[in-house]
Amino acid sequence: MTSIDLSVYITTFNRPKFLLEAVESIECQGVSAKNIIVLDNNSDASMAMISVKNQLKNRVTWKGSDVNNDAWWNFERAFLDCQTEFMMVFHDDDRLVENFLKKQSLVLISDPLISAISCNGFKIDNEGLRLDDYLIKNQHIKIKYLNNSAQVGLHSFNDSCIPPSPMIYRTSVVKKLVMILKNNSKNFGQTADVALSMLIADAGILVLNMEPLYECRVHENQDSSSMLIESERYLRNYSMKHLNGDKTELRMVTRAVKSNYTYSIIYSIIKSIIALDIAKLIKICKCIDYAHLSPGGLLFFYKAMIEKVKIILK
Repeated sequence: MTSIDLSVYITTFNRPKFLLEAVESIECQGVSAKNIIVLDNNSDASMAMISVKNQLKNRVTWKGSDVNNDAWWNFERAFLDCQTEFMMVFHDDDRLVENFLKKQSLVLISDPLISAISCNGFKIDNEGLRLDDYLIKNQHIKIKYLNNSAQVGLHSFNDSCIPPSPMIYRTSVVKKLVMILKNNSKNFGQTADVALSMLIADAGILVLNMEPLYECRVHENQDSSSMLIESERYLRNYSMKHLNGDKTELRMVTRAVKSNYTYSIIYSIIKSIIALDIAKLIKICKCIDYAHLSPGGLLFFYKAMIEKVKIILK
């Protein structure tokens, strides 16, 4: 296989250096994509941005915007535009590892019931240097198959993730789901990628390759560093009321939701106390959703702290 009927959309806003690295990582794949389309969400007309745009003018299709819109708008227009069998909506601050397209597309093409596939990733710093860490930890299986939304919820609320940036979608299936999610995208906010993964698993199979096949840049300005409290609350409520799965899976999701939330609250409170950030501490305490707290979260926090102490003492 030398090529795949795939469009790679790169969402970008004022990150010219990162954008160039993202495009180069796609161009260096052993399997070539049919199209690379940059979705520029009204970046500033800086010299750096103009320079990168000129460098890429014969290598990508550039689609700009007259105004800056929210992230969902830029994501959605990729699906409205796409005409190929498969597609990605890649973040401009991430990079693909060599052979990503070959390895992921072989799995996706092997089974028509697979609606999307994502993968584990290396964490990199602002300069693009790899950190000694992966996005998904402590996984002893090579490939994980998620067959319903409850399984996605269980994976996500067990302190893990399904990276959206390197996800390859079967366009005909996921385009419909994106349009369905559109009506609720404002409620989900920055958790919309988790909600979409849930819909994908209900519509077919969502595959998660545990091999790290892309590089995720960790920096202060990324969207996930400023998650909105209301969006997180909405996702928790949705996950406890509207997911599909057997009774055991649904009970486990509810338990995981409350345990994860309790852990995050305790962690945030302790972190604020250590930092002497009283304003943040007050804000956290005012926003606590007591209905989502659980004793299991306390146990989860205790075990996590024990593991961290063991790592420090080694």
